[in-house]
Amino acid sequence: MPSVRKSTGRVVTPVRQPEVASAKKAQLEPPALLAFPLRHDIALHAQEGFQSESVVLPQPDRIRAPFAAPASPPIEILEAQVPPAVISSDLTDAFSPASTEGIRWSSERVAGEDEPTAVSKLGRLRPRLAPGLLEGDTAARAFPIPVREDQIETVRRLLEKGEVAVATDPGCGSDESVALAIRELLRTGTIRRGLLLASSELFEYWRRLFELWAPEVCLAFWPTGGQKTVWPEEAHIVLADPIRSDPVGLEPAIGAGGCDLVVLTAFTAYRRRGGDPTSLRAIAAGRRWVVSGGPPPEAEDWRLLHRYFHPQWAGSAALAEIQDRLAKQIVRHKKTSLQGTLPRRSRIEVWLALDEAQRGEYDEALEEERIRLERLGGAVNRTHVLGSLSRLKKVMAFRPGTLDGVKVRVLVDLVEEILASGAKVVVVGPSDPEVLAGLMSVLEAHGASRLDSTAPAEDQAQILSDFRRDPRRRVLIADTETRGDGEPLEGASYIIHFGHEWNPAHRRRTEQRLFPDLGPTVPQTVFELWIADSVEARYHALLASQGLLARDIAHETRPKDIEERLTILEWLSTVFEIGSVPESASGRDIGTGKLPGTGALQEAWAKFDAKRLAGAAESLLRALGFTQVERVARPNESGCDFTGWHTSTAGAERIFIRCLRAPSSVGVDEARQVLEEIPRYEECVGAYLVATADFTSASRKLAEQSEGRLALVDGPEFYRHLRVLGLVGDR
Repeated sequence: MPSVRKSTGRVVTPVRQPEVASAKKAQLEPPALLAFPLRHDIALHAQEGFQSESVVLPQPDRIRAPFAAPASPPIEILEAQVPPAVISSDLTDAFSPASTEGIRWSSERVAGEDEPTAVSKLGRLRPRLAPGLLEGDTAARAFPIPVREDQIETVRRLLEKGEVAVATDPGCGSDESVALAIRELLRTGTIRRGLLLASSELFEYWRRLFELWAPEVCLAFWPTGGQKTVWPEEAHIVLADPIRSDPVGLEPAIGAGGCDLVVLTAFTAYRRRGGDPTSLRAIAAGRRWVVSGGPPPEAEDWRLLHRYFHPQWAGSAALAEIQDRLAKQIVRHKKTSLQGTLPRRSRIEVWLALDEAQRGEYDEALEEERIRLERLGGAVNRTHVLGSLSRLKKVMAFRPGTLDGVKVRVLVDLVEEILASGAKVVVVGPSDPEVLAGLMSVLEAHGASRLDSTAPAEDQAQILSDFRRDPRRRVLIADTETRGDGEPLEGASYIIHFGHEWNPAHRRRTEQRLFPDLGPTVPQTVFELWIADSVEARYHALLASQGLLARDIAHETRPKDIEERLTILEWLSTVFEIGSVPESASGRDIGTGKLPGTGALQEAWAKFDAKRLAGAAESLLRALGFTQVERVARPNESGCDFTGWHTSTAGAERIFIRCLRAPSSVGVDEARQVLEEIPRYEECVGAYLVATADFTSASRKLAEQSEGRLALVDGPEFYRHLRVLGLVGDR
């Protein structure tokens, strides 16, 4: 918008006089002081290159104590040997990348490396510069979502006491609390380095968790088998497998520097795998934390935990006395007590890394499927692609000819932690008899029963009835085509997708069939097991780029609405990474041109009357940064018009906004009409078109050619914002 405009030969200001008057009385306030550094996603970018010059500092003179006739020889400060330094006239040069050359944080990898490399010594300072957890809004902006009060309480207990057991129901944020507490200890300098003990299959999970909640912490992985004997000095936290790596062997590697903290995770699963926590006393540490999904299930587990915390205890070994003594050291949070703060359904992605043996088998199968798809040439179709995907998923589920595998081990550990909390769990597998039979064999000892979608209806009803009433039936194995009986599965508040369907709407449909109405029940937690550096990771990235993950799509979205959102070209070139894609495959099936979830979303929008749709649009605009929104027309069934003020680097700008209810894709004529409306409103410099449907390619091209005067918000993006704002969704 121009700074001035002409009217009848005079130059006048477009700002209203009262605003000018108030501006004369503006009060300048000092800027807020924030902890350094700012959020990790904020960076300074120089528009021009820095000019620097080399300066040689002069040698300082000797400095003597300022008093006469000293009783002893005068104190001298020796001459400082100051080397030539590079000094810039711009203070930002102190943060030049050249000063941190070679530094990589825990989330960064280099091709060909098996594990992240530790940062340099300068990187150890990074946690000390982070905002504290309890520093209000400044700290809140450092985390992906707000930290709950119960998590802050857990962090405080961990900081206060040296030896603590956290027995929190799985999925309630205990792992995040541990990461936050470690971050706080490093930030305050209370600890220098620590050891986190977890199964090697979960190293990737912990790496991603720290990347989200404590990116300042540098992680290193201790390899299994004991090949490594040198402790990574520059790492803050070292992850080690307490079963596959001898804990006693870690002590010599720690060396004289000592270990300030030892965290034992998944205590219940650790005990079931044959672990003895008392052997960890060989590692000298000032703080010891134990994390579990619930109180120890067996009397022997209680006694071993007590001996781990109190090795010198010589009193009574009665179970009741041990439990009473440990009660002061256990932080317990249950889902039922957190029902008012947890979402009704939360979704947790557990990313795993294949071990060396299973990785080799997967790579071999992947290469065979690539060759097969390439040989099909132009005849390749979705059936071929999904057939290859099914075979690879089976390899990732079980090692060929065995019931072993990374996913299986993590599944068993997770089930044990859930059962320790006192809850039941539903494990959903693919519609593959071989995989389902393998799951039944693995989980049978935990009280598993199979719900077969192909069995007669009366048999399925009996299985569901037994699962509800019989306390010994604690695990229900279901396939993706299973249908419930319309009644809630009492006691079951966990779902684990083991070998899940690639289509997120298919997984959501299975959940809705088993739990048709959440109601005021215990919050549900859904775990999804994913394999990193695989076809699963690549199609996950494609779905995320389109906002089509299970946590993003509308509740009513049907599987067929997403079936063709990934094209044949994307499956071949991006997911399977086939170098030479047939021209016939790259030139067809690029997309349906339909809105993702067209039928389901249109049904959802139909539930919005004129007033509610206008209110939803206004909420969206405020979320997009509009500080003042005014309706310029009465809402009707076709939508509503607004004007709003948006603040940018150019200052405050007035924008015209039209919210349009559209039964089908919005064409170029509707977009052109919005552009023509701009001159009708004084000082408007651009327009937004918000629609409940998708836009045609012609309308999108018009927006691209408008030089920033027209912005488009389509139906999926509109609905996604409403879910983020909590106006629609499961909560």
